[in-house]
Amino acid sequence: AVIKDKKASDWPGNYFDVDEVADARILIEHLLSLGHERIAIADWDSRGRLAPETMSRYALDILREKGLKIKEDWIIAVDPEHDPFYSELDFGRKVVRELLSLKSRPTAVMCSTDMIGMGVVNEAGKAGLKIGRDLAVTGNGNFEARSPEPVLTTLMESYSSIARAV
Repeated sequence: AVIKDKKASDWPGNYFDVDEVADARILIEHLLSLGHERIAIADWDSRGRLAPETMSRYALDILREKGLKIKEDWIIAVDPEHDPFYSELDFGRKVVRELLSLKSRPTAVMCSTDMIGMGVVNEAGKAGLKIGRDLAVTGNGNFEARSPEPVLTTLMESYSSIARAV
């Protein structure tokens, strides 16, 4: 993941944070490099449907910048404050069920977290989809899944590098 030095008016000094614009660009560029142009977005969205300054909002902007068609039913978000019965894994499973119900389906899903991505991977496998062949899945956070083969492309946030920089 890309880390950036930020300033905040309500904080006594600078702080380091994940650069979600760069992270979204990395994930979208990766999916595009694999030939995917039909990309869904799954986001754990507690600030409103893909609110500004979220990785998923940046991903949508990047898809538009690339001239790709964005289908509204490929954008799936849940607000845990108003729908508190979902875990991130459950939400990822719900994402797949929604996408499988569509006539026109994406070939890839960019998830805002690895736990959502693992829910997508789990449910897609139950539905008979082969991850990497039938559906590409990306996440964020470097969740270490115990799997005999890679199932989720993820970004690793180097917190030790952040700590050394401070």
